[in-house]
Amino acid sequence: MPKDTQKRLSAAAAFRALRKLRSRPLAEKIDRARQIIADTLETGPAAVAFSGGKDSVTLAHLARQLAPTIPLVWINTGLAEAQLVEFVRGFAGADLVELKPETHPEQWWKETGRLPIGPKVSAAYYRKDNPELQIHPTACCERHKAKPMAAYLKTSATAALLNGARGDESNRHRFKLATGEVFRAAAGHILAYPLLTWTHTDSLAYVRQNVPNYPLVYGQHEELGCRACAADLTRYPNQLAALRSTDPEYHRRVIVDFGFGLEILMIKYGLTRAGAQALAERETWPALIEAGAFDRIPYPRKGHR
Repeated sequence: MPKDTQKRLSAAAAFRALRKLRSRPLAEKIDRARQIIADTLETGPAAVAFSGGKDSVTLAHLARQLAPTIPLVWINTGLAEAQLVEFVRGFAGADLVELKPETHPEQWWKETGRLPIGPKVSAAYYRKDNPELQIHPTACCERHKAKPMAAYLKTSATAALLNGARGDESNRHRFKLATGEVFRAAAGHILAYPLLTWTHTDSLAYVRQNVPNYPLVYGQHEELGCRACAADLTRYPNQLAALRSTDPEYHRRVIVDFGFGLEILMIKYGLTRAGAQALAERETWPALIEAGAFDRIPYPRKGHR
């Protein structure tokens, strides 16, 4: 059997085997996660990629049972809710490693025009359909999250990074199931995903039981962190739609001042930039916001995903 074929069959078998684990009882998943964490800790000094979301809180709580002072590395982009910031600092305490990007995302958006709108995998197809679009969710995350984390891993003694990604979050995370829950990254670090076979409800159940002071209102959403991020705008509810209710003034700034509104109108209605500007002038920004015009966008058209 050719090696490529054998590799594909092995990956498919691993995917099926790990996918079955998602249906197992939560108690079994907890035991499995603890074992993955224990195995990862044996490779050398480890840290938790911490966001304050329900999954990273679950992971940190489990990791602390085996390594009580394990560092919790948090990227403070400057766009988190005040309540979340307070919780993160209180939960992590002295073990918090707080990192910040070189520039504030809002400043970077204005300077580059690269806005975090649309799913990361689909953004390129939106731009293919409309070359005028200036959406780059991957670039935003790379600049403001991945880059500070990479710098920390390079300069610290960290040998392994524990990540709370779940396989049911996205296709990108689901594909990790074929590789397994622990693997070595290109830079030489060990990456571990102890919650890869967990579900959204598993994490919620765990934090409800073990972290009573967790602000569960945030836990109802799949994503958490940068409240102006529109990377999940193909789903509803999403962060930008929630922001319209929780902070109308900042939502207006995101839509009008930072340019999110024009990009969303271009995607949603297939408009040119001039056409989107004409629509906004005719209907007015307040009326469009009130009508929910920026609460959701469609996936890229069929055949271009």
